[in-house]
Amino acid sequence: MTTLSVVIPLLVAGAVVVLVATARSRRKETANLLVERAEFARGAGGIEYSNGSGRPSFGYFPTEGRGEFPQPFDYAVEFVRGSTPVVAFEKRARKQSPGGTNSSALTYESVVEVPAARCPRLWIGPELLAVQNLELRSQIVPELAVGRQHRKLVVASPDADFAGSAVSPETLQWLADRLGSWFRPIVLEHGTLRTNARPGERLTAANILSTADLLIELLKVLPQHLR
Repeated sequence: MTTLSVVIPLLVAGAVVVLVATARSRRKETANLLVERAEFARGAGGIEYSNGSGRPSFGYFPTEGRGEFPQPFDYAVEFVRGSTPVVAFEKRARKQSPGGTNSSALTYESVVEVPAARCPRLWIGPELLAVQNLELRSQIVPELAVGRQHRKLVVASPDADFAGSAVSPETLQWLADRLGSWFRPIVLEHGTLRTNARPGERLTAANILSTADLLIELLKVLPQHLR
């Protein structure tokens, strides 16, 4: 019996054990989160939705109908924060490898949205993220930016005049002061203002509220015609 004939089965067995343990851990995490979210929804007077159980009264779900997971979301909750309606949702996705291809591992995208005016798409975020997307790169508005090099925040929109009426360098500085120079993009489109729940990958009561509060504050900073 060679060394390889012993080592290879051990490595395979070890990999299987890790995969099983990871799957069990994720299932337990999801079960705990569902309990936490249900308690949050009851306390907030909200309505919960799961895939196939209806959908919120408003909201835009960017990856609906696409790819391996065409459903609008796996979980969503709708509630009112102060006087502002809020929708938060979570959806599975495949992790991407460094080469840009999908792996077998799952990740989650958690998003919070509030209603806003219907208007041309407006994207706010780090320049390093914008330039990775050919469409966004071509829509960057040079006059609307703060910071330098890898700390630069930019605005992208197919309508530069609209962007100039909606956002100012002072708006970007307000965001930088609140969030720093690196954050997941904030997007205004399809009658919603949205961004990823922060911090964390999964949707929790804490990041739902903190992200909703950020969006509500930002709406007050933006011009009246965008609310």
